[in-house]
Amino acid sequence: MSSWFEIERRFLIDGRNEKPWRDCEENFHIRQVYLDKDKLTTNLSNNSIAYDRIILVTEIDSSAFFDIAENNDWVVRIRKKGIEYYLTLKGKRVGASAKEHEFLISDEVFEKVVGGKQYPEISKTRYNWIGEDGMIWEVDEFEGLLGGLVIAEVELTREDEAVKLPDWLGLEITHLGNWSNADLARSIKSATDKIPEQ
Repeated sequence: MSSWFEIERRFLIDGRNEKPWRDCEENFHIRQVYLDKDKLTTNLSNNSIAYDRIILVTEIDSSAFFDIAENNDWVVRIRKKGIEYYLTLKGKRVGASAKEHEFLISDEVFEKVVGGKQYPEISKTRYNWIGEDGMIWEVDEFEGLLGGLVIAEVELTREDEAVKLPDWLGLEITHLGNWSNADLARSIKSATDKIPEQ
């Protein structure tokens, strides 16, 4: 589907106040599940990616395929976004940038990988809000044990790109560790795994 360097700035928002980002034309529910990178495999015969022997995507563009195959440190995520399903591989973040490969997958593949298994995951509602300068802000209101957490991010074409910051933004977390969705999902999974069964 696509591969590129994702460049974004991220901010916390105080969700107790008014929520102007909800005044937008598009919002949808997202479920993100984080997989074990050691179970991800590639197959040169058909340029495919599999997870735990379940084929996720085939016939990947050769340049993207070799980039994926040569790196064994991806954050591996599958996502249900509205009615669509995606496999996303994210590289290590350097500053505001990270390499990213994303592919459309089927709902059957998603359920085959996730069904009945306990992976780190998060759920959230995303609002796509357009700023005064035409930039699209993705504002995520998290659910479940992360309920109340609100994070906004804006994708840029370069790290020094000028962007008008809405006045409802809080602390910038672009360069702070442990605020990625993957880190949040793993923290929640680790905490709930330690809760004794009643």
